[in-house]
Formats: sequence, C-alpha cells, structure tokens
Amino acid sequence: MADKKQDDREPAGGYEQRVVSWNVAALLADRKLSKASLAAALGITRQSLYAKMKCSTVWTVPDLAETAEFLGTSVQSLLDDRLMRSVKASLNGQTD
Repeated sequence: MADKKQDDREPAGGYEQRVVSWNVAALLADRKLSKASLAAALGITRQSLYAKMKCSTVWTVPDLAETAEFLGTSVQSLLDDRLMRSVKASLNGQTD
C-alpha cells in the first residue's frame, strides 16, 4: 500500500485533539454550560473556541489546564478516550 502524501496525514496529536474536543463538548452539555462561557473563561473569542472544538486549531497545555478547572475535572479526564470509544461502539452496535 502506498504511503499517503504528507498533506493527507493527520496532524500530530490529531486523535488526542479530537478526544479533548469530544470530552469538552460532553462535559459542557452535562453541566449545562455554554461554549461562550468556556471561551470567556479561556479569554478567547467564541470563534477561537469553535476552531478548537472542530480541531482546526490545537488545544494547548494551558488551554487544557484552564478548561479542566472550568469544568471541575482533571486534564487527564479530558485526554481519556474511553467514554468516546464506548459511545461510538454502542452507536455502531458493538459490544465489549
């Protein structure tokens, strides 16, 4: 199988960035918090947060720390992909 062109490859940390975005969205919904309130807590615009949530820009270490504090959780939990994998598996009809 031929290698993908460099431009087609997922950027470094792409999977982890998607995990963080998924977990942040889930926690915001669970806590009934808005993305606008998170953007304000991070000191960024809603558009900048939207870009992070869509993985157009990266979550930095300070972003992770501030987001975890805002959501009352740990950075480790934002990086944990177990819930995302479990939900996706159940949506696809798979069981563990």
